[in-house]
Amino acid sequence: MSFVWQALLLGGCMVSAANAQEKLNRVEQHGSMHETIGEQHHHGRVKLEALLQRPHFFGVGALERLDGEISIFDSKAVVTGVGSDGKPVVLNDRAASLQAALFVGGQVPEWREVFLSDAVDVAKFDQTIAEKATELGIDTSKPFLFAIEGEFQKVRLHVINGACPLHSRLRKKTIAADQKPIEQDLEQVSGRLIGVHAKDAVGKLTHPATSVHAHLIFTNDKGELLTGHLEQVGLQKNARLLLPVQSSGGEASK
Repeated sequence: MSFVWQALLLGGCMVSAANAQEKLNRVEQHGSMHETIGEQHHHGRVKLEALLQRPHFFGVGALERLDGEISIFDSKAVVTGVGSDGKPVVLNDRAASLQAALFVGGQVPEWREVFLSDAVDVAKFDQTIAEKATELGIDTSKPFLFAIEGEFQKVRLHVINGACPLHSRLRKKTIAADQKPIEQDLEQVSGRLIGVHAKDAVGKLTHPATSVHAHLIFTNDKGELLTGHLEQVGLQKNARLLLPVQSSGGEASK
Protein backbone atom coordinates (compact mmCIF):
# COMPACT_ATOMS: atom_id res chain seq x y z
CA MET A 1 0.00 0.00 0.00
CA SER A 2 1.39 3.41 -0.96
CA PHE A 3 2.19 6.08 1.61
CA VAL A 4 -0.62 8.28 0.24
CA TRP A 5 -3.23 5.56 0.65
CA GLN A 6 -1.92 4.74 4.14
CA ALA A 7 -2.19 8.40 5.11
CA LEU A 8 -5.71 8.66 3.70
CA LEU A 9 -6.77 5.47 5.47
CA LEU A 10 -5.29 6.63 8.77
CA GLY A 11 -6.91 10.04 8.39
CA GLY A 12 -10.25 8.43 7.65
CA CYS A 13 -9.97 6.21 10.73
CA MET A 14 -9.15 9.20 12.92
CA VAL A 15 -12.15 11.13 11.62
CA SER A 16 -14.40 8.11 12.08
CA ALA A 17 -13.16 7.64 15.65
CA ALA A 18 -13.70 11.32 16.43
CA ASN A 19 -17.21 11.21 14.95
CA ALA A 20 -18.03 8.07 16.91
CA GLN A 21 -16.82 9.68 20.15
CA GLU A 22 -18.85 12.82 19.47
CA LYS A 23 -21.95 10.72 18.79
CA LEU A 24 -21.50 8.75 22.01
CA ASN A 25 -21.15 11.94 24.08
CA ARG A 26 -24.17 13.60 22.47
CA VAL A 27 -27.02 14.56 24.80
CA GLU A 28 -30.45 13.39 23.67
CA GLN A 29 -33.77 14.68 24.91
CA HIS A 30 -37.25 13.18 25.03
CA GLY A 31 -39.89 15.75 25.92
CA SER A 32 -39.31 19.06 27.67
CA MET A 33 -40.09 20.64 31.03
CA HIS A 34 -42.70 22.91 29.47
CA GLU A 35 -44.46 20.09 27.62
CA THR A 36 -44.57 17.57 30.42
CA ILE A 37 -45.08 19.82 33.43
CA GLY A 38 -46.42 23.12 32.12
CA GLU A 39 -48.76 21.70 29.50
CA GLN A 40 -49.34 18.34 31.23
CA HIS A 41 -48.44 16.31 28.13
CA HIS A 42 -46.93 13.56 30.25
CA HIS A 43 -47.52 10.48 28.13
CA GLY A 44 -44.72 7.95 27.69
CA ARG A 45 -42.16 9.09 25.12
CA VAL A 46 -39.38 6.53 25.47
CA LYS A 47 -39.18 3.02 26.95
CA LEU A 48 -36.52 2.65 29.62
CA GLU A 49 -35.69 -0.80 28.26
CA ALA A 50 -34.40 0.80 25.06
CA LEU A 51 -32.12 3.12 27.04
CA LEU A 52 -30.85 0.47 29.43
CA GLN A 53 -29.75 -1.76 26.54
CA ARG A 54 -27.23 0.87 25.46
CA PRO A 55 -23.80 0.52 27.10
CA HIS A 56 -22.51 3.25 29.41
CA PHE A 57 -25.80 5.14 29.35
CA PHE A 58 -26.49 7.92 31.85
CA GLY A 59 -29.39 10.31 32.34
CA VAL A 60 -32.31 11.68 34.33
CA GLY A 61 -36.05 12.01 33.80
CA ALA A 62 -39.61 11.55 35.02
CA LEU A 63 -41.98 8.63 34.51
CA GLU A 64 -45.05 8.85 32.32
CA ARG A 65 -47.96 10.53 34.12
CA LEU A 66 -45.22 12.11 36.25
CA ASP A 67 -45.43 9.05 38.50
CA GLY A 68 -41.87 9.28 39.80
CA GLU A 69 -38.21 10.08 39.16
CA ILE A 70 -35.74 8.19 36.95
CA SER A 71 -31.96 8.11 37.17
CA ILE A 72 -29.77 5.94 34.97
CA PHE A 73 -26.13 5.48 35.95
CA ASP A 74 -23.98 3.35 33.64
CA SER A 75 -27.04 1.59 32.16
CA LYS A 76 -28.52 0.75 35.57
CA ALA A 77 -31.80 2.41 36.54
CA VAL A 78 -32.94 3.73 39.90
CA VAL A 79 -36.63 4.63 39.78
CA THR A 80 -38.62 6.00 42.71
CA GLY A 81 -42.35 6.62 42.94
CA VAL A 82 -44.68 7.82 45.69
CA GLY A 83 -47.08 5.47 47.47
CA SER A 84 -50.59 6.32 48.65
CA ASP A 85 -49.10 6.69 52.14
CA GLY A 86 -46.71 9.37 50.90
CA LYS A 87 -43.67 7.12 51.27
CA PRO A 88 -41.19 6.20 48.53
CA VAL A 89 -41.91 3.20 46.30
CA VAL A 90 -38.85 1.42 44.92
CA LEU A 91 -39.36 0.57 41.24
CA ASN A 92 -35.79 -0.39 40.36
CA ASP A 93 -36.49 -4.05 39.58
CA ARG A 94 -39.22 -3.26 37.07
CA ALA A 95 -37.56 -0.23 35.47
CA ALA A 96 -37.22 -1.87 32.05
CA SER A 97 -41.00 -2.15 31.76
CA LEU A 98 -41.58 1.56 32.40
CA GLN A 99 -41.67 4.61 30.15
CA ALA A 100 -40.44 8.17 30.60
CA ALA A 101 -42.47 11.26 29.81
CA LEU A 102 -39.33 13.37 30.10
CA PHE A 103 -35.76 12.19 29.77
CA VAL A 104 -32.34 13.64 28.99
CA GLY A 105 -29.19 11.56 28.76
CA GLY A 106 -26.69 9.81 26.57
CA GLN A 107 -23.82 7.36 26.30
CA VAL A 108 -20.56 8.32 27.99
CA PRO A 109 -17.98 5.58 27.46
CA GLU A 110 -15.25 7.34 29.41
CA TRP A 111 -15.20 9.96 32.15
CA ARG A 112 -12.44 12.26 33.31
CA GLU A 113 -12.21 12.69 37.07
CA VAL A 114 -11.80 16.12 38.66
CA PHE A 115 -10.98 16.01 42.38
CA LEU A 116 -12.69 18.83 44.29
CA SER A 117 -10.58 19.35 47.40
CA ASP A 118 -12.75 22.23 48.67
CA ALA A 119 -16.41 22.22 49.64
CA VAL A 120 -18.85 23.76 47.17
CA ASP A 121 -21.69 25.92 48.45
CA VAL A 122 -25.21 25.60 47.07
CA ALA A 123 -24.98 29.06 45.46
CA LYS A 124 -21.82 28.12 43.53
CA PHE A 125 -22.78 24.63 42.39
CA ASP A 126 -23.78 25.46 38.79
CA GLN A 127 -20.82 27.81 38.41
CA THR A 128 -18.35 25.19 39.64
CA ILE A 129 -19.58 22.60 37.13
CA ALA A 130 -19.26 25.10 34.28
CA GLU A 131 -15.80 26.27 35.34
CA LYS A 132 -14.37 22.77 35.65
CA ALA A 133 -15.87 21.74 32.31
CA THR A 134 -14.37 24.80 30.62
CA GLU A 135 -10.96 23.91 32.02
CA LEU A 136 -11.22 20.55 30.23
CA GLY A 137 -12.20 22.15 26.93
CA ILE A 138 -15.92 21.31 27.03
CA ASP A 139 -18.15 23.83 25.27
CA THR A 140 -20.47 24.90 28.09
CA SER A 141 -22.77 26.78 25.74
CA LYS A 142 -24.14 23.35 24.75
CA PRO A 143 -25.66 20.64 26.99
CA PHE A 144 -23.28 18.10 28.52
CA LEU A 145 -23.65 15.31 31.06
CA PHE A 146 -21.77 15.16 34.35
CA ALA A 147 -21.69 13.01 37.47
CA ILE A 148 -20.48 13.44 41.04
CA GLU A 149 -19.61 10.88 43.71
CA GLY A 150 -19.05 11.79 47.33
CA GLU A 151 -20.64 13.57 50.27
CA PHE A 152 -23.42 16.06 49.61
CA GLN A 153 -24.70 18.81 51.89
CA LYS A 154 -27.70 21.12 52.23
CA VAL A 155 -29.66 18.88 49.89
CA ARG A 156 -33.25 19.63 48.94
CA LEU A 157 -34.95 17.12 46.67
CA HIS A 158 -38.37 15.87 45.62
CA VAL A 159 -39.98 12.87 44.00
CA ILE A 160 -42.67 13.98 41.58
CA ASN A 161 -46.15 12.51 41.92
CA GLY A 162 -48.34 13.88 39.14
CA ALA A 163 -47.52 17.51 39.86
CA CYS A 164 -44.17 19.27 40.22
CA PRO A 165 -43.71 21.12 43.53
CA LEU A 166 -41.29 23.63 41.99
CA HIS A 167 -43.73 24.49 39.22
CA SER A 168 -46.62 24.69 41.69
CA ARG A 169 -44.74 27.09 43.97
CA LEU A 170 -43.76 29.26 41.03
CA ARG A 171 -47.35 29.40 39.77
CA LYS A 172 -48.75 29.62 43.30
CA LYS A 173 -50.90 26.57 42.69
CA THR A 174 -52.13 24.16 45.32
CA ILE A 175 -51.20 20.51 44.74
CA ALA A 176 -54.08 18.05 45.02
CA ALA A 177 -53.91 15.61 47.93
CA ASP A 178 -53.45 12.61 45.62
CA GLN A 179 -50.53 14.31 43.86
CA LYS A 180 -48.47 15.27 46.88
CA PRO A 181 -44.78 14.71 46.12
CA ILE A 182 -42.11 13.54 48.49
CA GLU A 183 -40.11 16.58 49.56
CA GLN A 184 -37.02 16.08 51.65
CA ASP A 185 -34.18 18.15 53.12
CA LEU A 186 -30.93 16.34 53.95
CA GLU A 187 -28.19 18.19 55.79
CA GLN A 188 -25.65 15.55 54.76
CA VAL A 189 -25.86 12.42 52.61
CA SER A 190 -23.52 10.14 50.66
CA GLY A 191 -24.36 9.08 47.15
CA ARG A 192 -24.07 9.71 43.45
CA LEU A 193 -25.34 12.58 41.37
CA ILE A 194 -26.11 12.41 37.67
CA GLY A 195 -27.12 15.47 35.71
CA VAL A 196 -27.00 17.62 32.62
CA HIS A 197 -25.61 21.13 32.47
CA ALA A 198 -27.63 23.12 29.93
CA LYS A 199 -27.07 26.85 29.64
CA ASP A 200 -30.13 29.00 28.81
CA ALA A 201 -32.40 25.93 28.71
CA VAL A 202 -35.13 27.00 31.14
CA GLY A 203 -38.40 25.32 30.17
CA LYS A 204 -36.57 22.85 27.96
CA LEU A 205 -34.19 20.96 30.24
CA THR A 206 -34.06 22.98 33.45
CA HIS A 207 -36.25 24.78 35.93
CA PRO A 208 -35.99 28.59 36.31
CA ALA A 209 -32.87 30.08 37.95
CA THR A 210 -30.61 27.11 37.20
CA SER A 211 -28.53 25.70 34.36
CA VAL A 212 -28.53 22.19 35.83
CA HIS A 213 -31.04 19.33 35.84
CA ALA A 214 -29.69 16.79 38.31
CA HIS A 215 -30.82 13.80 40.38
CA LEU A 216 -29.33 12.26 43.49
CA ILE A 217 -29.01 8.49 43.94
CA PHE A 218 -28.76 7.54 47.61
CA THR A 219 -29.66 4.91 50.19
CA ASN A 220 -32.14 5.85 52.91
CA ASP A 221 -32.14 4.67 56.51
CA LYS A 222 -34.18 1.60 55.49
CA GLY A 223 -31.52 0.49 53.05
CA GLU A 224 -33.64 1.39 50.00
CA LEU A 225 -31.82 2.69 46.91
CA LEU A 226 -33.73 5.82 45.91
CA THR A 227 -33.47 8.78 43.59
CA GLY A 228 -34.87 12.29 43.65
CA HIS A 229 -34.83 15.50 41.64
CA LEU A 230 -32.43 18.01 43.18
CA GLU A 231 -33.77 21.47 43.91
CA GLN A 232 -30.51 22.46 45.58
CA VAL A 233 -27.26 20.73 46.50
CA GLY A 234 -23.84 21.53 47.88
CA LEU A 235 -20.69 19.43 48.04
CA GLN A 236 -18.48 18.57 50.97
CA LYS A 237 -14.72 18.36 50.56
CA ASN A 238 -13.11 15.69 48.37
CA ALA A 239 -16.03 15.08 46.00
CA ARG A 240 -15.22 13.46 42.63
CA LEU A 241 -16.63 15.32 39.62
CA LEU A 242 -16.85 13.23 36.44
CA LEU A 243 -16.88 14.96 33.06
CA PRO A 244 -17.04 13.32 29.60
CA VAL A 245 -13.74 12.65 27.88
CA GLN A 246 -13.29 14.43 24.54
CA SER A 247 -16.78 15.86 24.70
CA SER A 248 -17.53 19.06 22.87
CA GLY A 249 -21.07 19.07 24.19
CA GLY A 250 -23.94 19.08 21.73
CA GLU A 251 -27.41 20.32 21.09
CA ALA A 252 -29.92 18.12 22.83
CA SER A 253 -31.64 16.01 20.20
CA LYS A 254 -35.18 14.67 20.36
